[in-house]
Amino acid sequence: MLDEYTQFLYTGQGRLIREYRERLGLQKKPFARQLGIDPRTLRGWENETIRVKRGSWERYFKESIEIS
Repeated sequence: MLDEYTQFLYTGQGRLIREYRERLGLQKKPFARQLGIDPRTLRGWENETIRVKRGSWERYFKESIEIS
């Protein structure tokens, strides 16, 4: 059985983050500013060229993104 973080990665971190951002009605730059991260990092996460580290997942997405 996979833990929540690993499920987040295997379900498609990019799609999950993009859907969450879009539900909030935010473009990439404002969403990145709200999180306090560089917009290039967000772009990498959404394009899945950068893997979201466990600490970042716990800080920004664990309580916000539901994995089905």
